[in-house]
Amino acid sequence: MDKASLLSDAVVYINKLKTKIDELEAKIQVQPKASIMSNSILDYSQSTSSITYRAVAATKVDVKIVGSEAMIRVQCPDKGYYPYARLMNALKDLELIIHHAIISSVNELMLQDVVARVPNGFTSDEVMRTTIINRFYN
Repeated sequence: MDKASLLSDAVVYINKLKTKIDELEAKIQVQPKASIMSNSILDYSQSTSSITYRAVAATKVDVKIVGSEAMIRVQCPDKGYYPYARLMNALKDLELIIHHAIISSVNELMLQDVVARVPNGFTSDEVMRTTIINRFYN
């Protein structure tokens, strides 16, 4: 084989690899971050304080998906770990588009109601609930 033929074969192979990379990158961009997280399990590290453990135990997250929208209700203690900011950051990480949100604090209990557009990766109330809890405390 001469050098021109080897070089030609190498160029063809490199172009095939580039095409495959482009296809895989397109798949990753289409797939929402949330569907990647759907099988993740809540991980409590030993560095987490006992206050957070009590807050986790006292936190209640309800999710109802109706059509393309989800109603998310979070009830948790209103103690110094900024639960309203944690929820909004969790929803932002999941790329949810928020249509409406209400935050109320009564007797050291914070109630948060959010209506958001559901991304394609979420088909189950329980998957979304687990993912929100995971993002809320990590």
